[in-house]
Amino acid sequence: NDSVYFRPALIHGGGKAILDLNRLGNEVAAINSSSARVALLYSQPSLIWQDGYGQAVKSLYTALDLSGQKVRFVSERQLTEGRVSKIPFIILPRATHISDGAFAALQKYQSLGGKIILAGDECAAFDEYHQARKLPDDFDKLPKITLGDDRAVAKQIRPMLASPFVKMTTLSAVASNDPAW
Repeated sequence: NDSVYFRPALIHGGGKAILDLNRLGNEVAAINSSSARVALLYSQPSLIWQDGYGQAVKSLYTALDLSGQKVRFVSERQLTEGRVSKIPFIILPRATHISDGAFAALQKYQSLGGKIILAGDECAAFDEYHQARKLPDDFDKLPKITLGDDRAVAKQIRPMLASPFVKMTTLSAVASNDPAW
């Protein structure tokens, strides 16, 4: 039978998890209600124009999550509406195509102290209609991640995020003390 109720080990494991959640309820609630300190830019034009955009998002999300970071997504609309002021870092995951309004909002975000990290090549190089954009001179000086293996991405991103704004947590495997993966 396929029912969980006929598998004693699953019932025992579920019950144990519920008891742990009851015991650690305040801590779990604190984790759940904490705000993300890192955001990935969700760019619909990049999703359409850039083949590697989806893989870059997945890779960065995995690297951040397994580095102990709560991650959220910020859309171009949220950027243009100014709803990102409390996020210290925004990462452009191979977001090659960004609308002019969202790019202007990114520049404003940066001028107000927000940090931008580029991941991959040609970030923000085009508008949503695939027209080349003249990037400001300081755009080349932004921190940049070379995309590839998720673990290599995590290794690059951890020191970039270490700041007074983001508390870095080391998640490690008990047996080997290697970073958790």
